[in-house]
Amino acid sequence: MLRFGGAARCFKLRSGKLYIGLRRMILPTKDIQLISAEPEKDDAEDDQPSQNCSPKSISITYSSDLDMLTQLKDCTKQKDFIRGQELHSEIWRKGGFGKNIRVDNALMHMYVKCGALMNAQYVFDELPLRDVISWTTLIAGYVQHEQGEEAFNLLEQMQAECLAPDVMTLACILKACGSIEAIEKGRKIHSELVIKGFLFADDVIGNALLDMYMKCHAIEDAQDVFNKLTSRSVVTWTSLIQGYCHEGQGEKALKCYEQMQCEGFSPNTLTSSFALKACGKLKATEKGMQIHLDIIKKGLLEENIMIGAVLVGMYAKIGSMIEARQVFRGLSVWDTSSWSALIEGYCQHGYIDEAFSCLQEMHNDRVTLDVAAFSCLLQACSSNGVIENCEILHAQVLREGSLGAFGNGLIDMYVKLNLLKKAQLVLEALPWPDIVSWTALISGYVKHGHAEHALHYFERMQGQGFTVDSVMLSCILKACASIAAAEKGIELHTEIMRKGLLETNIVLGNALIDLYAKCGETVKAQEVFDRLVTRDLVSWNTLIAGYAQNWQGEAALACLEKMQQEGLSPDEATLSCIVKACSTMGAVEIGQAIHAEVSRQGLLEKNVFIGNILVDMYSKCGAIRKAQEVFDQLPDKEVVTWTSIIEGYCHCDLNEQALHCFEQMLSTGIPPTAVTFLPALCACGNLGALEKGEELHKKTIRDGFLEGNSALGSALVDMYAKCGAPQKAQQVFDDLSVRNVVTWTALMAGYGQVGMHSTVFELFNKMLLEGTGPNSITFVVLLNSCCRLNKIDEGELYFKAMKARYGIDATSEHCTCMVNLFSSAGLFDKAVSVIEKMPSDCFPAWFTLLCACQKWGNVQFGKIAFEEVIRLDKEFDLAYMCMSDIYATACMEEEASRVESMRIRTVPGTKGILACTS
Repeated sequence: MLRFGGAARCFKLRSGKLYIGLRRMILPTKDIQLISAEPEKDDAEDDQPSQNCSPKSISITYSSDLDMLTQLKDCTKQKDFIRGQELHSEIWRKGGFGKNIRVDNALMHMYVKCGALMNAQYVFDELPLRDVISWTTLIAGYVQHEQGEEAFNLLEQMQAECLAPDVMTLACILKACGSIEAIEKGRKIHSELVIKGFLFADDVIGNALLDMYMKCHAIEDAQDVFNKLTSRSVVTWTSLIQGYCHEGQGEKALKCYEQMQCEGFSPNTLTSSFALKACGKLKATEKGMQIHLDIIKKGLLEENIMIGAVLVGMYAKIGSMIEARQVFRGLSVWDTSSWSALIEGYCQHGYIDEAFSCLQEMHNDRVTLDVAAFSCLLQACSSNGVIENCEILHAQVLREGSLGAFGNGLIDMYVKLNLLKKAQLVLEALPWPDIVSWTALISGYVKHGHAEHALHYFERMQGQGFTVDSVMLSCILKACASIAAAEKGIELHTEIMRKGLLETNIVLGNALIDLYAKCGETVKAQEVFDRLVTRDLVSWNTLIAGYAQNWQGEAALACLEKMQQEGLSPDEATLSCIVKACSTMGAVEIGQAIHAEVSRQGLLEKNVFIGNILVDMYSKCGAIRKAQEVFDQLPDKEVVTWTSIIEGYCHCDLNEQALHCFEQMLSTGIPPTAVTFLPALCACGNLGALEKGEELHKKTIRDGFLEGNSALGSALVDMYAKCGAPQKAQQVFDDLSVRNVVTWTALMAGYGQVGMHSTVFELFNKMLLEGTGPNSITFVVLLNSCCRLNKIDEGELYFKAMKARYGIDATSEHCTCMVNLFSSAGLFDKAVSVIEKMPSDCFPAWFTLLCACQKWGNVQFGKIAFEEVIRLDKEFDLAYMCMSDIYATACMEEEASRVESMRIRTVPGTKGILACTS
């Protein structure tokens, strides 16, 4: 409950003595004893207490008190902190502190106005006696420094000392409510004011209450207060107009402005400023010009330079830059605000050169940048990407010595333009980089794909003692995810758990799920997901995407089902992830169901990305016609869309159609990317279309795609190799700046294809010397070459080294090569031994052995191989023909006839063919 009261101070001069009548509530039992005005003593005498005074008497004369008050008021007005401190020292030196409460309060007031809140608090704490003015002065200081909670605490302490707030105290507290948007506290004070009948008797309270509601965005409450005010002033009207203007209700602001004039109030500079701002937002040109004329008539431009800047800003927002410039040129003083308004206008309307010309003029006039102008110029630099302008702005900041204030903005600008080295230099030049500076640079490295740099600077930041916040942790987790740095991610996970952030911050939880999913740790991703207290759609989508990316389509579908059970509906991202899962599973039926849902929601027309995913899914599932149908339905076809359908045709071995699509894309004016060339070159290689491949090669060079692109280089090498042109493949290979195992392997395969197997082994040795290790396909090429040259010992060495030295597990293809190598040499025992150790997919190996037995006429192993082949595929016609031939060669006619009979009974369509032949 608020307590109101307090008598006004009075001053009486009797018989040359000054009596100061203080509020009775300050000293309920004692009064202050004051002495007569006496001539000021020198410093030596000041140190001695007066014999005529009691211990509570003041040893400063009336004239010195009055002089001190005057000087303190001057310091307050001029915000002269240094002089104020000198006066404070003089008061202490003369023993006057705590003896004249007016002087003490004036001292506090001076510190508050100079922004030295700690000094004001110190003076307050040392006061032996405090009146309402003392408390109100300090409360006002905390409100001024936007520390509303501290202001509320002081009010409670004041009331605990049985002091009731006066009008000014309550006005300050209402201002505190507005500054921190504590509307409930404001409403409580409002209720108390109404109960006490104290509300509308004082304009100060009414204006404060009105202002509080406006700042709390309670515009209707503010209007209600305004309507109930018994007396209104220009200040009251201005508060209401300001509130409507800040709430974006320009029409009501201008209506109030007109109503105010109708009631006989003349707008002051501040009122006109808000009205002009409303005109700017509404683009109300005529009304703005009318207010402009009123301002000229009243001579307000000469009285206050602020209104000039507002006028410039109004015309700029309307888009009348010629008028804005004319107003600006007519101003008597060009200060930071007016320059800023003009620069903002130029930037907003795309006149970037004019804006930077103004910046140069500002520099010539020695006018410094303010935050608004800097922000506009910064945005202009970030959007148009002209590096010269960025450097001009940077140089201006350095000239003004304001790098500390604007450094973070410069870092952000350079980051947006991917000029990360310059951003880094700005950060290192900052006198005191803060967490915002580090976050801007590190997030820039993450955004532009430089995760290693991000982690490096993160460690540097930690080394300088900065506390890592949740925003930074999310950023670093993203960096770890992009390079699959699981170890660092686990370290960060531990830190997050230690701080207890996982339970309260869903963004961090989602980032951790994404990290583990991209590192292939789907079990850990699921564990993090299960620990989340709350899960949003992003959480589910991240987990589903993780399963889809790691070829765990069934788990992705199970997640979708659980998500729907929890009442969440899939969005576009969810459906895209599920379609990807269908691609990995080859689940075309489920993909069709998702396609139907996408069509039902009309997403194909809205989202080309999901259309691309569907084309890709159907292509990978072998349903190329469905892929073409989706492609044809898409209203906007991007290069990614075309690339998906070209890849689809190539994947289905429809190479001519793939090249036809590539030509169609070019004819529509869509330029290919480096990725688009990959399936097109693959199609050329599969068709042996050397001429077309050469044409594409030239285009990649002309478009600048080949430089530094190992995937494209490998595709070109592979294309020339498949087209039987290993020399051309070698030329491309030699010109590549970056070579990897794929490129080396493609070249080796090319030479192997044309029978130059010795060159294959030479290339392999060169690859190892250059420090590039082989992959699984490299060994397929090597083992095939060993087969062609009948190098049994070398083949065995490569086969054993594959696992022992390089950690590569043997696949069905490797084993089949070894079976071919051994059986071609008649080593059937070894061939069978290899097959028996194969983990799966033994069919090609058994058939290879069967063919070798046909060549050698080996009935024993041929029979074993034949039985295994037809066990795996009893309808495989060639197996019957091979075994029949083996028996026939061995003069085992009865067995040959039996196999032929088996073939007729088992293989579909064989009877009809035999009948026609007979």
